[in-house]
This record gives sequence, C-alpha cells and structure tokens, in this order.
Amino acid sequence: MKPAGVIRRVEVNDRRLRADIRRLAGQCKTSRFRTMRRSSETLLEALGAEDWDTVFVQLGHIARGQRNRQDDRVRLAQDLMTRLRPYIDPTLSPPPSSR
Repeated sequence: MKPAGVIRRVEVNDRRLRADIRRLAGQCKTSRFRTMRRSSETLLEALGAEDWDTVFVQLGHIARGQRNRQDDRVRLAQDLMTRLRPYIDPTLSPPPSSR
C-alpha cells in the first residue's frame, strides 16, 4: 500500500477511458446511495489530480457498493477497472497505447 499523500505517477493517455470515468462519476452523483455519491466526488478529485491508484480504488467502491449488481453503473465500474488495471499494475500485459 502506498503512503498517504503520495501520488504514484502513471501515464494514462486513453482519452476514452478518462471520459468514461468522468461519465460514471456524473451518473453516481445522483445515486440514492450515499457511498456511491461520495465515491463519485473522490473519483473526480483523483481524476483531476491524476492519482490513478485512488481512481482505481473508488471504481472498486462503486463496483462493490451497490446492492443491485445488475445496475449499469456497477457493470461500467467493473469494466473501467479492467481497462485501467494494465496501467496501474505493470506486471500485467502492457496498456493498449504502448503495444
């Protein structure tokens, strides 16, 4: 786990991924679930600071925090985590932009 306040620099050049994360955060702002609303705020802050570890964690909160697993936001968060994972964990296959 990274020390608090330390932002690990990860280069994410995928504009579509960034736009999809921003869209998910917008959808979660109107949720009736408090944890999802909080996660969306933190998600937008971390996205602006390019703190990708926090973005990944907040996507996980959204993906697991919803009672209805069939919710589109849950599926989108899970998909975004899958797309972001290669950028976060270099031991996995390289991100699409560097292939």
